[in-house]
Amino acid sequence: MKTQLEEIIHQVYHKEKRNLFTFLTGAGISSDSGIPTYRGTDGIWVKGTRFHKPEEFGTLKYFKQHPEEVLQFSLFRKKMFEGAEPNESHFHLAEIEKMLQDRFHLITQNIDNLHRRAGNHRIYEIHGNNREIKCSNGCKEIVHLPEEIKGKNIDEDLTAKEIERLTCSHADNGCAQIFYGLMNIMMKRPIRNSVR
Repeated sequence: MKTQLEEIIHQVYHKEKRNLFTFLTGAGISSDSGIPTYRGTDGIWVKGTRFHKPEEFGTLKYFKQHPEEVLQFSLFRKKMFEGAEPNESHFHLAEIEKMLQDRFHLITQNIDNLHRRAGNHRIYEIHGNNREIKCSNGCKEIVHLPEEIKGKNIDEDLTAKEIERLTCSHADNGCAQIFYGLMNIMMKRPIRNSVR
């Protein structure tokens, strides 16, 4: 397959009218790095968690009702990502980008940061990422997740300091922050310690 892909890239690269190359990736590319897919036999949405059903967990409604559970689970996923390393497929895409340069585009559903760690730069992260957060009320621009916010085991509670760091500095206006992908703009009130 690698030889076939190299031949296709070579043919298109040398055409008179050159095209852009766009690659699409999802959870499957990171499964070889030890990150479960969402719908596979060991998938996050198949198994769910002790606290929530997967089909309701990923919704704005659930986030508003159970913010700490969503944050806690997001920090569990963050720890999983931190322990994973890019695999051969990630590195192959980074090499293709070096060869194609500005004609390369990568669109990914993944929030695990493995494409960047492998060396890709031209990435469109359609579900966001686990490096940045944004106030749910829109009062601030996207900012980097504070370094002191670390990944957690699934059974670890959020600390008061973590809750403080994940709450927008404009919390008196009813704002807070969350960092996970599509949910990175959702929380509109300060979180309170309500889990367990």
